[in-house]
Amino acid sequence: MYTEPMIVKAGKLTRAERKAKHRLSHGIYAEGDYDELASVMARYPTAIVTLETALSLYGITDAFVSPPFFLSFGLGYRPVKEEGIVQIWEDDATRRLGTLTMERNGIEFLCYDKERLLIELFRREKRIGMEAMKQAVFFYRASANDGKLNLPRIREYCNALPKGEKYSERIRKEIL
Repeated sequence: MYTEPMIVKAGKLTRAERKAKHRLSHGIYAEGDYDELASVMARYPTAIVTLETALSLYGITDAFVSPPFFLSFGLGYRPVKEEGIVQIWEDDATRRLGTLTMERNGIEFLCYDKERLLIELFRREKRIGMEAMKQAVFFYRASANDGKLNLPRIREYCNALPKGEKYSERIRKEIL
C-alpha cells in the first residue's frame, strides 16, 4: 500500500511513532520516500531557497531539485557543516524582501519569488553554473516579451537592495 511521503518534527510524535519512522536528523523523521529539499528545510526553517535550487523549483531550468541546495541565511547564522548545502549570507534588512511560502511533503519553507530571483542571479552569478544562467536568461526574456515579468516589483527590489541601480541596468540591457 502506497503512503504519501511525509516529514514530521519529533515534538508531534509519540516515542512509538518515532521508532516506526526513518530518522533524518535530530528531531526530524520521515515516513515513506522523502524529499531531500523538504528534509533540509525542516532542519533549517529560517533559510530561504535561492539560485539554482529555486530555478529548479520553478521549472526555469531542466535540472531536478537535488543537492547542492542553495540557501540564504541571515548574517551571523552559524556555518552549516552539512554536505549538499551552499550557504549564502544576506543582511537581515533585505533578506526577506521578495519571499513567498512554498510547501513540499508537508513542510512549508521560504523561497524568493521570480522577480527577486532574477536580481539574485545577477548579484551572485559566480555561484551558479553557466548552463543554468543561460536557461534563466532565456526564460526571463520570454517572460518579459509575454508581459509576465512584474517590472514595478523588480524596480522596488532594486531600490531596496545595495547596488540595486547596477542590477536594474543589467536587467534592462540583458533581459528587456
